[in-house]
Amino acid sequence: MTADFESSGVQFTVTNTAPGSGTVTDYSNQINCGSSCVGYFPSGSAVTLVGNANPGFVFTGWSGACTGTATCRVYPTGPTALSASFAPYSPPAAYPGPASAAPSSSPTYPTGSPLSAGSPLSAAQPAAPTLNPGNPGVSISGTGGSLAVTGAGMLSLVLHNASRVPLSGQVKISTKPAGSRRHAKAKQLGQRRFSLTPGGSSKVPVPLGASIARQLRSHHSMALQLVITLSDGRGHTARITRTITVKPAAKGH
Repeated sequence: MTADFESSGVQFTVTNTAPGSGTVTDYSNQINCGSSCVGYFPSGSAVTLVGNANPGFVFTGWSGACTGTATCRVYPTGPTALSASFAPYSPPAAYPGPASAAPSSSPTYPTGSPLSAGSPLSAAQPAAPTLNPGNPGVSISGTGGSLAVTGAGMLSLVLHNASRVPLSGQVKISTKPAGSRRHAKAKQLGQRRFSLTPGGSSKVPVPLGASIARQLRSHHSMALQLVITLSDGRGHTARITRTITVKPAAKGH
């Protein structure tokens, strides 16, 4: 898929080397694609892009205008090209445990016992770590510790993965129904996919829309509902639901 946006300004081309494995998005939402996209930006303006892996894949890095795996931020003054790479997730090898001296004699077990020689359990190795649905080890904060919405309606969350498991998932933010009305429906405002390395953090920009930014300028703060779905790519999933309070970003942000 190739998408051509408003053809004025500097041309910025993004290519996904493995279509179907993830998407590349920019903070202004001009670029949001899984194969090849072209966007146009004012010369010298900041363009910030994020690689979002689909479940079962990991983002492996940039080439071209950026390198590494962190968020890509460039200021193009002429035609610019960027490539994003994704790869299937490969679980880490099982940890064999510390070496120990061999026992002076091998223990014996009754024939047919699960631990008798030749049984599957007698040669079992510790399993690779997996996502714990009851305690996924993911925490949430805002940029600079503040859950602030920019004038363009962008909320930047920072997700921290304290577990030893590579994770991918999606953030969804919606309005929180007022009062105790049982049948009140929440309105979805924005969503974004992300990936997390073990022990790592990831900045996840979620577009909420300019109307939310205008409401915040009048009300100064607002309670919203945050839902995060997580997957380790091996059939284990978790869901985190939080009520968050957002406010307008300080001028200049």
